[in-house]
Amino acid sequence: MKENKAAENVLATIGAALWALQAIPQVYKSYRTKSTRGLSPLMMCIWAASSLFFCVYVSSRHLAIPMVIQPHLTLIFLSIAWAQCLYYSYDYSFLKSLLYWVIWMTLAAVFEVGSIFGLLAAKRKGTEVPMVVYGYTSSALSFIGLLPQYYEIYRSKEVTGLSLTFVFTDIIGAIFYILSLFFRTRLDISAFVMYAVTAVMVIILVILALILNPRAAKQKRVQASISPTMPPLPTSNETGDIVVEEKPECNQSDQTRNPEPVTGLEYFVQENATHSYPAMPGSTLV
Repeated sequence: MKENKAAENVLATIGAALWALQAIPQVYKSYRTKSTRGLSPLMMCIWAASSLFFCVYVSSRHLAIPMVIQPHLTLIFLSIAWAQCLYYSYDYSFLKSLLYWVIWMTLAAVFEVGSIFGLLAAKRKGTEVPMVVYGYTSSALSFIGLLPQYYEIYRSKEVTGLSLTFVFTDIIGAIFYILSLFFRTRLDISAFVMYAVTAVMVIILVILALILNPRAAKQKRVQASISPTMPPLPTSNETGDIVVEEKPECNQSDQTRNPEPVTGLEYFVQENATHSYPAMPGSTLV
């Protein structure tokens, strides 16, 4: 395959710009609606971990600079989206959510630096197997991360919580990344699988949204058209006339003359009496 660095960098830059910004619409939507309903926090967490492994991979493989910058920005924004899930869906306080985000980012930075030194040391010894493992691990996590979101869709019978801009930006960015790989001397299989799997899985989300969301909207319209309360149906007498039963009104004197029977173990006080006695079940107060 003929190498073309200029074409690779242009296509990779476009893909990097799209993927670096893809999570921003999702973060903004959650902030604007003050809700992450329908968005799987586990997907955000796993995708952030996938980005972390890919950060190590592209840095150790010395890919195009835009391809190195992109996963780092993606890691940051996906981690923010995960922290939003903790804040909006799990009722964590803002400070607690922020603390979890800081702890996660710190661990991610330590993991990345240590992994890069380890992979470069292995490369100097003539083996790139660990490096390839990191690449395929990122691809596997990218696939696995979508499974919790698929479960959310199965549970709610519609695609909610996801930003459409986030979804389409992810697909288009993956396509540009795939095209850029064909202008390298040797096709990077791990990166290709990563981008291709991501694109296909997200396209499936779009297909599910086109199928399920209209059905869910129709069902909601049908439910909204049904009155929540139904008036009591009128009855008819022997002659066929419609009769609406009305509860008879009673005044205070009627209640005094005709007291209600007491069927529970209650206490009563007889008129002009000074003691109270327990009323036995079934007795009538007169």
